[in-house]
Amino acid sequence: MSWFDPQYVFDPGMQQIQEALSIDEEDAEVQRVAGALHLYRGDHEQGIRHIERAVELNPSDAYLLATSAIYWAYYGEPMNGLKHMDRAMKLDPFLPTWCVEEHGV
Repeated sequence: MSWFDPQYVFDPGMQQIQEALSIDEEDAEVQRVAGALHLYRGDHEQGIRHIERAVELNPSDAYLLATSAIYWAYYGEPMNGLKHMDRAMKLDPFLPTWCVEEHGV
C-alpha cells in the first residue's frame, strides 16, 4: 500500500479502507493505511488523525513509527516526524533501509 495508483486512491481504495475500518477500527495497520490514503488525497487533517490513531493503538511498532514520520514531514510538522523516527530506531536499530530513509526527509 505504499505506492498508490491514483485511480485506486479515489474510488476502490477509499471504499475498501472504509469497509476495513467498519470491521475493526482498532487495527493499527488499517488506521495507517487510512491515513496514507487520506494524505495522498490531500485531506491532511483526516490523514494525520488516522496516523496518530495507529501509533496510539500500537506505540511499540517500530515500522509503524518509522513510516509515520514521513506523514508528519508532509503535514508540515517535521519535528513530530523526527520524534517518531528516533523512537522507532531505539525500538529497532535494524529497521530496513527504506524506513530509515524517511529520517532524511
